This record gives sequence, structure tokens and C-alpha cells, in this order.
Amino acid sequence: MNLYTRSKPLNNYLGLIVFLGIISLFSSCNDSPANVQLITDTLDIKAVSSSQLELITGGKTEKTIYDARFNRVNFALGNFEDLTAFTFLRYSSVPDSLEYLEADDIDSVYLYLYPSNYAYGDVESMNLDFDIHELSGEISNTYSYSDVFDANGQTSFKGDFLKNFNEKINIELNTNADSSLLFVDPIPIPMDKEFLLAWLDFRKIQSNYFELTNNGTDNTLNLDSIANAIGYDREKARTIYSLGLFPNSNSDILLRLENIAPSGPSGKNPYINVGYTDSTGVHKTFFLPAAIVSYYIKSPEPSTTEIDVQGLLTYRGVLSFDVSMIPKGSPIHAAELEVTLIKENTVSGSDGLDQQIAGSFVIDGIDNKYSTFPASENYPYFGVANDTTDIYFFPSITSAVEEWVSTDGKGELMLISSANGNVADEFNFYDKLSFYGPDAENPENRPKLKIIYSTWPE
Repeated sequence: MNLYTRSKPLNNYLGLIVFLGIISLFSSCNDSPANVQLITDTLDIKAVSSSQLELITGGKTEKTIYDARFNRVNFALGNFEDLTAFTFLRYSSVPDSLEYLEADDIDSVYLYLYPSNYAYGDVESMNLDFDIHELSGEISNTYSYSDVFDANGQTSFKGDFLKNFNEKINIELNTNADSSLLFVDPIPIPMDKEFLLAWLDFRKIQSNYFELTNNGTDNTLNLDSIANAIGYDREKARTIYSLGLFPNSNSDILLRLENIAPSGPSGKNPYINVGYTDSTGVHKTFFLPAAIVSYYIKSPEPSTTEIDVQGLLTYRGVLSFDVSMIPKGSPIHAAELEVTLIKENTVSGSDGLDQQIAGSFVIDGIDNKYSTFPASENYPYFGVANDTTDIYFFPSITSAVEEWVSTDGKGELMLISSANGNVADEFNFYDKLSFYGPDAENPENRPKLKIIYSTWPE
């Protein structure tokens, strides 16, 4: 059976039975399980719900393994309550054609960041406070938060302090006078030129080294000896041209920023803009694009009492089911699920609270089964918020129950952030949705499962 398709239509001879049975049985599913024999000696249509039997046996929050964010089109920066997002930027190098620049030639240096029109946290205050440091560690696409920071939140990657930024952020959309495209104004951060001068000095030595060693690839030469002779630090070459953005506790938002090539006015890459005067006295500008944009999330351990769904981290809720009371192989005609929001523990982003979450059948026997990467074909179930209650309703998880009943009657369903109905946006929206688990004190708040199935008469 294909687990990622909705339940197949019943055979024609069952169509009338199901049509009549489902209407009556779902309406009575909160009472005792129904047993309606519509056609003698053919099928028994039955209903069962979690209000009578323990069909939902557990609930938990799982933190996925995807806590390394590397060269995505969006990245996060900031701090809100117990969440912090750090951003590291790596630049290719300074163009060798500009190695001649001296301090008096450089008129201005700016770091440009491009916010998207989304933030999470105190979206009324919108205060963003972070320090910019040079990096003393090499950025890797295999690193997660725990590779960069120790258990106390300290890191050896934080090099010399360069600049503090502390401002209220505006993420309102504007219209370009030359087009109908909507955009958010970039954030220009004035920088002292000293760090760039140090990069230029290093680039001069690096160019000399590359010339002597065929870009450092000629292994017939003693590369270390050549590097030492000209004062070229090969280890420093791994970390220079890099900046780290470290949020401070005064921040009260996590800001989503964009990393879209090309750099400069036509793109939204976090680039360095340098204004300078060339050797002929003409004022010019060059853009230094970020070649690597990586961010790391500091977050608490998942809740042990709630079922949390949050895209940034990424937290995914997991519900465990036991439908083994249904005879193995029984046809499942309908199955619906609802989960109830814990409003006081839920935090929305600037777009308002997500009105939809996705559900995924969890496949046992695979590595990191709760960390399956978002893909629409893997997430066939969607729960939609009720306009007047705190309930998110899944109208059909029929194919999941069908699969469980075909084996041992047990299985899991994973709840995933699905902003705008798109699971591929799981990393790009940070809203936190907390749901009651099956052990909630008030039974009305617990997840509810209702199933219509049939059996052959004995």
C-alpha cells in the first residue's frame, strides 16, 4: 500500500453502505461504539472513538536532527525568550584588483542585511540587538549548534569585537517605484574600516602565496616552508573573511533574513558594500557577497508534557496510536483526528498564527524517523484550525489507520509546521503551536480519534 495517498474509494458494492453509515455513525461516535448491521449476512459497520477506548496512547515532542542551517535562502537572527539564532557569514575574499587600497582610499564600509516581512517574538517592539565579531573558527556545512557552542553557550568561534547593532526593525512591505515588486528596506550597518584593511593585508600575502604555489595545489613544493618564508598563515586562511552575528538578551525578536543571489541592489545577499576612491581619484563601489551563510539555534529541550510544533528548531509533535481492537485487515472507511491548542503556550509570528499543520505517517525501522525532510508527498494529512474553537481538525487520516490495522494495530503520526499549507516552509516560519497531550487534566482537551470501520459477521 502507498502510505502517502489518501484512502482508496470503496468498491461499488460498499458505496451505499458507507454513505449511509458514515453520516449516522460519526454523529454518534462520542457515545458507545455503534454496531449498525445494514445488510444481513454481509457487513457490520462500526464506529469507535477515543472517548470510550484508549486509542491514543501517547504524545510527545521530538526535536529533529536538522539543527544545522547552511546556505538556505532564508536565515534567522535574534533572541526571544529561550530561543537564540546566531548567524555566521563567510566571504570569498577581497578582489586582488583592490589590494592596493590604503586606509585613506576607503570612504565607507557597510554590512547590508535584508529582512523578509516576517519576525517571531515581540512583534510590537521589534527590537534587534546583536554584536558583530570576526570569526576564529572555520564554518562547516556539517556543524550543528553543539559543534560550535559548548553546554554553557560559550564558543571559541567568537573573535575580535567589531560592532554593536541595536535598533527597532521595520519589516513593512514597500513598492519599488520602477516595478510592482514588494520589498522590505535593507538594514545598512556602518562598519569601521580596520577589519577590511586587515583583510586586504592578508589578501596581499595570500596572492603572493598562490602565485608561488599554483594556488596552494603544487604538492611537489614544501608548502609550509613557503608559507612561513612569506608570513602566510595557512590556518588563518580558513577563518579570515568571516563575520559572526551574536544576539544579545536585549533582542526580543527572531528576524527572518534573506540570502538570495546576486549581491548588491539586484539581490538580497548579506553583502559588504565598500565605497573607495581609486588611483585616478574616481569614487567607486564594490560589493563583497557572502559565499556562506550559516545559522545555529540555541533552544531548550522539547517539552515532556505538551505536543509542540515549531518550524525553526525544528520541533515536531508525535502522537502514538493503538487501534488493535479493530480486527486485523478490517476495511477502514473513515478516520478523523482533532487536537486542541494550548493558547497560553502558543506564540505566533508577525503573520498571525498558522492556521494549518501537516501530519505524516511515521515509518518504523528507518534512521532518524522523526527527521524526514519536508516533501509534500510525505505529508498527506492536514489539520485546519477551527474559526471559533482552539481545535485543529484532520478530516481524514484514514490511510494511516488502514496501514496500522493491516499490521499490529499500532503506529505514530507526526505533526509538522506547515505555514501557508506548505511543509517546505517548515524552516522559514517560527510560530510555536502547543497542543494538549492524551494525559491532559481536562478530557475535553485531549486529542480525539474517531474511526468508522466494518467487519464480516461471524
